[in-house]
Amino acid sequence: MLPAATLGFSVMAPVARMVRLTMLEILESDYVSMPRGPRACRGAP
Repeated sequence: MLPAATLGFSVMAPVARMVRLTMLEILESDYVSMPRGPRACRGAP
């Protein structure tokens, strides 16, 4: 049980790091940040 958990955690760390970096890159892109402008709310005139 313990060797399997150790191998699982060692593989999980780089995957988690890659997912985090990709998510941050996508959230900073133009097509995500553009709708956050002043008229992003439907109630805006």
